[in-house]
This record gives sequence, structure tokens and C-alpha cells, in this order.
Amino acid sequence: MKATKVARLALFLSLMIVGSQLSIPIQPVPITLQTLMVILIGGLLIPSEAGIVMGCYLLLGLIGLPVFAGFSGGMQSILTPSFGFALSFLISAPLISYLLPLAKPWSARRFLGACALHYVLTYSIGLVYMGAYLAHVSGVWPNLTTVLTLGLIPFVIGDVCKYLLAGVVIHRLRQTPLKQWLLR
Repeated sequence: MKATKVARLALFLSLMIVGSQLSIPIQPVPITLQTLMVILIGGLLIPSEAGIVMGCYLLLGLIGLPVFAGFSGGMQSILTPSFGFALSFLISAPLISYLLPLAKPWSARRFLGACALHYVLTYSIGLVYMGAYLAHVSGVWPNLTTVLTLGLIPFVIGDVCKYLLAGVVIHRLRQTPLKQWLLR
């Protein structure tokens, strides 16, 4: 693997870790910049690289490094209501990258489609996982209203803002000489 590729992947992994730590600790799932970073990683890397970054992020967290939200990490992270969201990033970042190929010109329609698919995928996996966690803790599967109230509704406005910001950043970076560094 080339040194430039390793540096590029390390940079995006670092951004993901920092985005995880910039959080507002609400329960049961904190508000973080993780979704912004997932969109940026997917929009600025090729699918295999996006998958490597997300895989490394999860691996580092599971082996105990404090890379998850709130400086948490370790195998006990699996037993948190937010782990399903982190798990979904392993699929959604490469999917975004596949839908927004670097070799093609910028398309707002393609970007919005990728964001919509990311949103549905991330929240489908995250909310089901969170519901299973809450059922495990309480012994009763929570109703849909409870799951949506805890795991979706507080995040909608922030996610829209993150998608808009990511769209601007990705579009701008693809127009600069940095694009050549990203394509290597």
C-alpha cells in the first residue's frame, strides 16, 4: 500500500474519531458529528477505502481504544443502544462512495439520493438495534413511537444540516487540486 493511501485513510479515520467525540450527550443515543463524517468519507473516498476506514474505526473501538462517542470503547460497547448506528456505518460509507464515484462530475441529485439511502440504512439498523437493546434491558420490546422518539426525532434537523454541510464540502473539494490526491 502506498504511503499516500495510508496517510489518506489515516486522515479520514482521524476525522471519524474526532467527529465521534464532538457530541451532545443525550440519552439513549448522543448527538455526534459521526453522520457528517460518514458522508464525507463516503463522498471523498472510493468504496474499498471507505470500508477500510469504517472497519478500522469499529475495530479500534472494539479492542478498547476510546474512539466511540463519549470516549468509550471496548467489547462492552456492543451492549449500548448506539452501537447499531456505528455498525451501520460499515455499510453506509462504502455505499455512499459507490453512489458518488470520484471519477464522475458532481451531481446534486446523486448526492441527495446517497444521503437518503444513508439515512434510511443508518436509522433502520440503528433503531432496530436500539429497540433490541431497550428490550433486553427492560424485558419488553418498546413500541415504535418510543423507538422513534428516542432514536430518530431528536436527530432529524441536525442530520439535514450535516447533509447540507457535507454536500458543500464534498462539492468544493472535488473542484480543487485535492481531487487528484483523493483519486490516487
